[in-house]
Amino acid sequence: MHIAGVTRNVTAQWAIQQARNLLMTLDDVRTAGIRYLIRDNAGYFTVGFDAVFTAD
Repeated sequence: MHIAGVTRNVTAQWAIQQARNLLMTLDDVRTAGIRYLIRDNAGYFTVGFDAVFTAD
């Protein structure tokens, strides 16, 4: 489990950067094991956020 950064002012760009930061800290073996991403339906989880994970 990984909990990303915390802010009071969440934006789509901030969420995308948190996704990038997570993947930068993990090696290929650990990212290959990612099967689920738990998130809510908030507006800041955009297509760009999902693209970070699908591109890796």
